[in-house]
Amino acid sequence: MFKLTERKFPINIPGINIANAALEAKPSGSGRINVVDNFRWKNAGSTDEVPSITLIEFELEFGAIVQTLARIANTVADWSTGGLDPYALLYNGNATNFEYYLPLLIKNGDKIRTINNSWSKPNISPNSILGGGGSGKKSDNNFGDLLGKGIGVAVGALGNFGFEDVMEFGGTSPETITITFPLYNTVSVKDAYDNYMLVSLLTFQNLRTRNTFLTYIPPKIYKVKTQNCLGGIDWPAAYIETLEIESIGTTRELSEYSGGTTILTPEAYKISITLKQLVASTSNTFAGAIGKGSVNVIGSIRDISNILKGGGGLEEAEKIIKKT
Repeated sequence: MFKLTERKFPINIPGINIANAALEAKPSGSGRINVVDNFRWKNAGSTDEVPSITLIEFELEFGAIVQTLARIANTVADWSTGGLDPYALLYNGNATNFEYYLPLLIKNGDKIRTINNSWSKPNISPNSILGGGGSGKKSDNNFGDLLGKGIGVAVGALGNFGFEDVMEFGGTSPETITITFPLYNTVSVKDAYDNYMLVSLLTFQNLRTRNTFLTYIPPKIYKVKTQNCLGGIDWPAAYIETLEIESIGTTRELSEYSGGTTILTPEAYKISITLKQLVASTSNTFAGAIGKGSVNVIGSIRDISNILKGGGGLEEAEKIIKKT
């Protein structure tokens, strides 16, 4: 399923050659972990009608500031070619080559999606422009005073005047979804070992990795999509907000398939994964859930230093963007 390998993080200090090391998980096979078809999470029966969801995993390349600069460079490149992607490149990440194909066990009452919109008063409104000129209050501008007084004279004895507030859209809150399924360890020792490896991989990938005393690599992010059916979800970027691995039944020690090392193994695991959007839903992103094309916001700009240093300018930016 995976193996841990060492990678170096060189630090360039004049006269000092330092290469910090940290472990990273690499697929020992294809990297596609098919829990739906290959793991023991159900007692019997076909999985043909079980909804499923795929998590495609990425590791961020740069911090937030560099990512923002990359977005600017990406946008400039789009302008130069006569187009402008509404999302451009939001997250600079490399695929880890891990994909998780998980059962989406939706029970009665579970929420498939939740839209929370907010609207509020804008900073500028008709009342603030007029400044209450018709009610005798002083506005902040001469135009408001004159217009307010004019309206006040026109309405005369009808009393004070005022406009209803026009609300301004504030945004849509990021959605969350929780995926819960069991993994049974009592069918075979090999199944128990595979389950242990899966819960270990999910844990490892969703902890930050410190690569120097000042910097770290954040937990992985994911593209999330329900498979082979419409009406589900299609999120261009999300993160695991909560990962819970619950022990069910009596715990025992197993040493097969682990090179003689003892593994503490319960009778079953209960896996609960709560995913949260990094890009709040829009009609653009929801179109992917109804079969009209997915939005892509994760890409890689390996040569971003050339853009940031001005090495090649717009022409170089175009070349780099086209390679990703």
